[in-house]
Amino acid sequence: MPFQTTLAVAARNACVAVDAGHPIQSYLCSTCYAINKKSRDVLNVPEYRRQANETLEKIGRRYDDRVAGTIQHRHSLEILWSRHQQIPELIRRRLSGIKVATHPACHYCKVFPDEVLGDSENFMLPEDLLESTGIVKTGNYAEKTTHCGAGFRQIFVNPSLSLAVTREKLKRLAAEKIDVLVHMCPNCSVQFDRYHDAISESSGEEYPFVHLHVQQLVALALGADPDTVCGVESHSQDLEPILERIGARPRRSATAQAEGSD
Repeated sequence: MPFQTTLAVAARNACVAVDAGHPIQSYLCSTCYAINKKSRDVLNVPEYRRQANETLEKIGRRYDDRVAGTIQHRHSLEILWSRHQQIPELIRRRLSGIKVATHPACHYCKVFPDEVLGDSENFMLPEDLLESTGIVKTGNYAEKTTHCGAGFRQIFVNPSLSLAVTREKLKRLAAEKIDVLVHMCPNCSVQFDRYHDAISESSGEEYPFVHLHVQQLVALALGADPDTVCGVESHSQDLEPILERIGARPRRSATAQAEGSD
């Protein structure tokens, strides 16, 4: 969209949130977080604020100092972290022995690096959040700050380059012998989940781990239903083995597993 349109939409959303008495905007998507937070800064420039308000006047809204001084932008992971001390008493499924690695979201860690919770170059918040569930933390690893490869339009206009980047990350993580890569951005999650098996098949390489949004894994540890709450059926990967391992599914017999693979 044109820049002015993006700015006006961000200004309108901030006005709605503040006027409704809910001044903290929380984002599942790191790009939404970055765009709205960056718009906050741009709207401090008088000319851009004037342009936005010319549009907002048509819907009876105005972005003023009251809104600018009240609105807050938070990634949903930050909201979860604000209550992390309560997680241990809420755990219903232990994730003991599950090795987890973090895929940092570029638009969270790199757009506002000074406002990241933790180290933007070795982002650990997802693993720290899950630590009380019994996971094994991976910590830093080579290629950790390499992005998912999607690059928005790159997966469509330059798929070979896009998937080559994704493959490099998969190869590195396979060497780390992880069980789950946790994501904090739906675009990253979709990129890895959708193309993981296709890249494995075309390259002849094994990547024996799965992908989950960090909120999915937290929810599973808290006892959430995999289907009705966590939406595991929307994944391209087969998540049943990891669900069985953490007790979110009854364990199938060896015969049933063999029949399922056929």
